[in-house]
Amino acid sequence: MSRRDVLTGVGLAVVTGVALTAGALPAEAATTDTGSTGLGWFDVTDTRWAGGAKGDGVTDDSPAINAAITAATPGGGTVFFPAGTYLCGSTITLPGGVHLVGSGVGGDIFSATDTELPYRGTVLRLKSASNVDLIKTVNFDGLTGSVKAAAYQTPGRFGLHNLALDGNKAGNRSGIPLRIFGKAYEIDHVVIQNGAAGGVYSEYGGGGSTA
Repeated sequence: MSRRDVLTGVGLAVVTGVALTAGALPAEAATTDTGSTGLGWFDVTDTRWAGGAKGDGVTDDSPAINAAITAATPGGGTVFFPAGTYLCGSTITLPGGVHLVGSGVGGDIFSATDTELPYRGTVLRLKSASNVDLIKTVNFDGLTGSVKAAAYQTPGRFGLHNLALDGNKAGNRSGIPLRIFGKAYEIDHVVIQNGAAGGVYSEYGGGGSTA
């Protein structure tokens, strides 16, 4: 299976705060073309992206993640997360054409309750006392409520795959794991949990809802 197969052949999934069917990233995609190779494949641990994300559950990885996404934005592509817990102290901004791909929803590798899971997955977790959304689409604040948003301003054809988003509601008073204004996007094999103000908000054309 190629990297293209990972991102195609799936329909739009509306996530309601529970896990979709779990699955790991195919071995080929997980082990080839890491970093920027001109093929639109960007590994967040590559040191070119603000020193590289650590995925250790301690380091604030949001600068490195956003740097990798910025590098992927001009031509679109895949931002890949090896297994680990990526702590985020600020919002991850997701533009059109970019897919965030993890190594599976095997659980938080630093949680004692998940130690018996068969493999370690990718978790993006909001840092305590951040009180922001974990992931938000580009231009959201300017687009929300727009009935006829300009097509060039509205992100589309982006996605999240094979990872978990944790809003860390025990450590935050506000914010949700995923806030979207966009169209034609893909979400598959994703767990969304522990948002202080909900799980997912999705909007397009002036209407939206939180799950």
